[in-house]
Amino acid sequence: MSDRLPDALDRVTTLLRPVTGTGGDDMAIRAIAARCTECAFAPGDTLMAAGEPGRELFLVESGTLAVLADVDADDPIEVGQIGPGQTVGEMQFILGGRRTATVRAISPVVAFRLSRDDFDAVLGQWPSLLHAVVELTRERLHRTHLRAAVAKAFVNAPPAFAHDLEAVAEWVPLHSGEVLFREGDAADGWYLVVTGRLRVLTEGDGTTPGRILQELGASDSLGEMAILSGARRSATVVALRESLVARIPADACAELAQRHPALLLEISRTLVRRLQAPTPNAMRMPRLIVALLHTTRHPKLDRFAEHLVAALGKIGPAAAVTTTMLRQAGVVADAALTDVEHVSWLRFPGWLNTVQRDEPFLVLDVAVDDLPWAHHAVGQADHVVILGDASGDPERTAVEQALLAVGVPRLHRRHQTLLLVHDATTRRPHGTAAWLRPREVDRHLHVRDGSADDAARVARALTGRSVGLVLGGGGARGFAHLGVIRAFRELGIPVDYVGGTSMGAIMAGQIALGLDHEALVALNRPIVALRPFTEYTIPVVALLKTEKITQSAKMAFGDTHIEDLWLPYFAVSANLTTAATCVHDDGPVWFATRASGSLPGIAVPVVRDRELLVDGGVLDNLPVGIMKERCAGGPVIAVDVSPAEDLRMPRDAFPSSWAVLGERLRRGPQPAPVPGILDILMRTTLLASAAQRERSWRDADLMLSPPVDRFGMLDFEELDALVEVGYRYTLDAAADARSLLG
Repeated sequence: MSDRLPDALDRVTTLLRPVTGTGGDDMAIRAIAARCTECAFAPGDTLMAAGEPGRELFLVESGTLAVLADVDADDPIEVGQIGPGQTVGEMQFILGGRRTATVRAISPVVAFRLSRDDFDAVLGQWPSLLHAVVELTRERLHRTHLRAAVAKAFVNAPPAFAHDLEAVAEWVPLHSGEVLFREGDAADGWYLVVTGRLRVLTEGDGTTPGRILQELGASDSLGEMAILSGARRSATVVALRESLVARIPADACAELAQRHPALLLEISRTLVRRLQAPTPNAMRMPRLIVALLHTTRHPKLDRFAEHLVAALGKIGPAAAVTTTMLRQAGVVADAALTDVEHVSWLRFPGWLNTVQRDEPFLVLDVAVDDLPWAHHAVGQADHVVILGDASGDPERTAVEQALLAVGVPRLHRRHQTLLLVHDATTRRPHGTAAWLRPREVDRHLHVRDGSADDAARVARALTGRSVGLVLGGGGARGFAHLGVIRAFRELGIPVDYVGGTSMGAIMAGQIALGLDHEALVALNRPIVALRPFTEYTIPVVALLKTEKITQSAKMAFGDTHIEDLWLPYFAVSANLTTAATCVHDDGPVWFATRASGSLPGIAVPVVRDRELLVDGGVLDNLPVGIMKERCAGGPVIAVDVSPAEDLRMPRDAFPSSWAVLGERLRRGPQPAPVPGILDILMRTTLLASAAQRERSWRDADLMLSPPVDRFGMLDFEELDALVEVGYRYTLDAAADARSLLG
């Protein structure tokens, strides 16, 4: 507008300075001012309407405008007013997209109009100007998100409260893994999560491990207890993904509470809800954003991504977010090529939050070489899934190296899962250790190409619904576990994690091999025929030789490693050297089961790093607590095949050893009426974990206890009968299992 009068140019330049920032180049500002057009609006005139493309910006010089929502309704809602010196429409003007509200004049208004084309032309000459504009736009976005968070957190608060809180709020942007405050820090304020996700945790020390206490999202608050009591912080808070937190200083909190007494009531309610809430391991993810990082371009990875979204959709509304969708929505023209710092990305978090209102489960699908898109997808993700072709290159991709740092403490990093896709005909995975070695993931899962069941298993894992099956020890009675799993499969009850102790560890390992029922039973017949518990030796260290026991473990599992099992698995042994529970979740399966079932006094202990490992039943015969941690929120089903009472005597006194031997020689293969040394030692092993057994029964979501009392712990020849008992019993208990799983 070359013919603009100098005074008009000065007027619009004055209005532009706050919009472009104090650091804006004066020549650039005047160049923009020269392109503005002066406009006048009468009361009732519409400057812009909801749904229109945001291609214009207005600078108000005089008069008042109303911002209206639900304009099509009989009584539109006024959500704000705009007066002299303020801008109208700058959000969509800078970030793109369509208007979210209608703006009308309340009084006569004089404003200056600037088109996006004219603005872009000036930026071409002064690109540094964009930075100042972006920072101001980011500030406006922060305030918009804060108002939304306050409205959700304090439903009944008056409008003045939100205004007063906004006036004292300090912005705290956090990157993934960044600490907001640490356990023991002084209470410097109260915090409100504006966007993102935070984790509350205890750090632990040399004797006590750290643990996750809670995870918080937008509109959640934290730090209330320290503010009310004046005590130091009782936990550490770390950002799981890109987050924005509003900090209200302690002195400002006191002033807010005096001005708005309802604040204290709302804080008290928050504390009560938090105290009454279940532990994190009992909570399911109601909303979830997954960044799915492909490690290579392969059709089977694309197919599995589709299956995963479909499986999540059966739990709740779900959608895939792709670069194509971002382009169609007007967020980013080309997400794969647009620089990570481009202004277009400012709109992405808000757009993502809007999409998640309708689809709480979102999968951000990222191709192997889309670094800009991966940067923002990972930044907004609650959970990162590395999707690999199991037959491909196991090394970390450039995207992983750039975005997924190693060496971050486990409790400080977001959830990460390695997902390996196998061909549909794969009999058994192999080579998993090479994939795990360069990465730090919370877990890995194996899936078959085209398997809807495997996709459903992954969906349950991501949303905190994994079903864990814990199998207890009990000698030969553990064969009943095979009947339990047969019934589960027929009833459609899924099993996502398996683990156990002693004979339970052996059966769990076999189940994790992915064999059908007939193959499982057939696998055990030659082991029973081997009779590994009948090879006695001089009882210096143990009663039995261990060659056949070790041979039976290798017959079942060969050289298979735990990492290569179809299902996540663990076995529990007891470390005699350190007097601690030992959890085996990597290495050869045969070794883990051999250690877990090494009954003290009966079998020679297993040696690992010069430490002695014996039967896990000494400390934890039914490891429900360990499975609870692995499932991270899903239900845990436990199967106990060790009766509460066992080994009763048929008479009032024990006969002499010679009398017992003579009676056994006379009876032949029939069961002896008097317990033998193996029976007594096996039962004694289980007594040591009696207190833990009570906790396991209490903590399991469903406890199954097949009636195996009539069988002895050494009745391995009763394989078929024990399997049938477990099967029939579980069919009768099906209603409880189904109700547990919803």
